Amino acid sequence: MSFRPLARCSRGHVIGHAGQALTLPAARGRHIFTAVKRYLVEWATSRGLVGMYSEATAAHPYSQQALLDLGGHETGFLLGFIPESVDNSVSTPSPGRQSAALFFLRIRPGKERTLYAPTRHREIVRETIEICDFRAQLAEAPLRSDLPPSSQLHVGIRPGDNVAVLTVSRAGDDLTARVDAERYRLFSEGVDALYVDLPLDQPESAHVSESLEKLKLCYSGIFPNNKAAGDVLRLQCLRKATALSHDVVVASPHGTALLQYVLADMEAVGQSFVGTQDQRLGMEGRDATASGIPLVTTP
Repeated sequence: MSFRPLARCSRGHVIGHAGQALTLPAARGRHIFTAVKRYLVEWATSRGLVGMYSEATAAHPYSQQALLDLGGHETGFLLGFIPESVDNSVSTPSPGRQSAALFFLRIRPGKERTLYAPTRHREIVRETIEICDFRAQLAEAPLRSDLPPSSQLHVGIRPGDNVAVLTVSRAGDDLTARVDAERYRLFSEGVDALYVDLPLDQPESAHVSESLEKLKLCYSGIFPNNKAAGDVLRLQCLRKATALSHDVVVASPHGTALLQYVLADMEAVGQSFVGTQDQRLGMEGRDATASGIPLVTTP
């Protein structure tokens, strides 16, 4: 038995979001997850959707491999996204929050659009766009012009996961100060992770991310956000470096390169960690292997 709902924000949305999946222990090993996922892809195709986003735990490679087998590709990693209370019993138990990989599966051609990325992250954004077939052109942002005095923000808290998502609808001169204030408030209230979403269809996003790096916000990836007009560039910051105390496992060369970029940027902005050498983890019933990066963070 497996449960994996597919949702879209409204009838006008053309991208679906596949939610959490649960397979009973007695049914494991029968590829039920893949069968359910394949059915969702067929259903989404029949409804005219052009793509589907899905999160997969980074505690083990099995869910990720199922998404890869269906044609999906990694777009980012959410460090410390999964609460410690969630039990991934197919992986080795470890204390602390766990991470998740986000995947995009192209179903049919979509509309061409123009996106803008910060210079610092431009190449990884371009690579993700090409591998995931986003039907987007990455353009040079015009020279920075005067921003409006006030930013337009939306803060959403996910109590079950104890994380918050701050969506920037419009960047203003006060953006860094307001994000800093929200981060302080949320972390003071015990929220474990903050994710800041910048709309990629707005040229201003290419200019403001540099100032946000001073707040120890590092690269997470390209994500969907129903509070924005399209895809967003997600930055992330953890309340405690000790929130990560597990092995982050990936199942593809692109995923490995993307995770290494995320971790390098995490260190570059001041969220330090200590990583040991890669290990190879065999997958039951497969010849493929998954790459694991044992990760221990430091304050």
